[in-house]
Amino acid sequence: MSASIRRRRGVTLVELLVVLVVLGVLLSLALPSLADLLNRRRVQMVADQLMTDFAYARSESGIAFESVSLRFMDDASQSCYSLLYFGTVGGCDCTRGAGRACINVLGPGYTSFREIRTTQVLRTSGVRLETSGRWDASSVNRVRFLYPQMTPTVPDFAVKVIGVRGFTLVVQLNAMGRASQCTPDGSMPGAPAC
Repeated sequence: MSASIRRRRGVTLVELLVVLVVLGVLLSLALPSLADLLNRRRVQMVADQLMTDFAYARSESGIAFESVSLRFMDDASQSCYSLLYFGTVGGCDCTRGAGRACINVLGPGYTSFREIRTTQVLRTSGVRLETSGRWDASSVNRVRFLYPQMTPTVPDFAVKVIGVRGFTLVVQLNAMGRASQCTPDGSMPGAPAC
């Protein structure tokens, strides 16, 4: 009796290896789907934040009695943008981070821009931003909402939110400054086509 009890108690090494192989196959099938899901959600989150920031900048230009702009930049490690009370002297650099985008690098009074908020999208997140529009040479990658009309200076301004796994959303402004989202290639389910 003791020999038969010993045989039923444990799992053999072969059974354990079979279970591990089956789990490995299932994980190898599930991981790409999980990576797609995460990248799609990151693209959606960045696009939603942009929609919120465009709406905020537009409304702030109407109630703050001054123009509000968004300036987009990128470098090797990130894409970023800052919401700013528009100034006439100096400028801001969102790659320096939140709260430091409009610091006076060259001394007091160098910039009359005032930072409202800065958003950085790191390349390691698998998302980058790409701007487009018909702007003049002095305002490339920048859109300003004019006081008191609350209309954008670049009427066809758009930002592509591009994921590394092929997901893309476009956040675009109409002539009145209202933002909308669309997908240019149908890669984002639930978003209308551009």
